[in-house]
Amino acid sequence: MDNMNITKSFSLKSTNAEFTERQKNVFDQLKVLENNRKNTSNDRQMETDEHTDSNRRTQRSITKHFRGKESIFKKPQNPVPKNYINRIPDFKKHPHKWTRYSLDDVRDEDISDKGNTKAALSFLKELEGRKSADMECDQNNSDELPSKIIFKKHTTVVRPKDDEDPETSKPSFRSSKVIMPEYVVGQKSKKKKRKTRA
Repeated sequence: MDNMNITKSFSLKSTNAEFTERQKNVFDQLKVLENNRKNTSNDRQMETDEHTDSNRRTQRSITKHFRGKESIFKKPQNPVPKNYINRIPDFKKHPHKWTRYSLDDVRDEDISDKGNTKAALSFLKELEGRKSADMECDQNNSDELPSKIIFKKHTTVVRPKDDEDPETSKPSFRSSKVIMPEYVVGQKSKKKKRKTRA
């Protein structure tokens, strides 16, 4: 292992003998310091191993009677979240925008379960009354109306005029192509004359 730790010493070649001597002294001192550090770290390691075992035993004995009891130190509260302001409801931020209603003027009888069931039953009876009245009206109206309603489809027949060719007046499709009507550039279109009634 010693062979692996041995490294070539760093040196700068110089013609000045005084510089070379200082360089040698600096690197020798660095090696001495490195060896001292290794020795002291090994000594400290051994001391701390012995010391930590004894410290752990003494700390356990000292803190043994505190186990299971509440700590005298207060735990810090969590910091206020950044979006806490957004969590506050609008009616608390801006109470002047809101109207507060109370149910102080309502009787307890109206709020109880009995009151709710009574109101629901009366509403259902009212619905049944409306439905029976509608059925009677439908029966009276059904006598007046015919039993079967027949709808006829409205159709109009468009007849082409004799002077216009129906094939050329509108675009048509032939084999997936759109065929447009023929126009002559520069020719005026014929105006349709409206028939006047006399």
